[in-house]
Amino acid sequence: MRVHLRFLRNSDVGREVLENAGWLLERDVDDSVWARHPYVVDEPSARSRLHDVGLMTACSVSIEFIKPKARAGNGRR
Repeated sequence: MRVHLRFLRNSDVGREVLENAGWLLERDVDDSVWARHPYVVDEPSARSRLHDVGLMTACSVSIEFIKPKARAGNGRR
């Protein structure tokens, strides 16, 4: 699962908080970031980890949860 975060202010602080919490970050063109965490497999676990670092309730960040696309050949019959 990936998370896309747009910081309205203090983007450096937000990125530092995420990195310190184990998130792997990739900067986007508009200074937002794509984030992954090795232990996050779904939206509830992402929300929990972001809540733990205070970002779920922060009014200075916009968070979008991106679910992984289904892989071909993994469907049930």
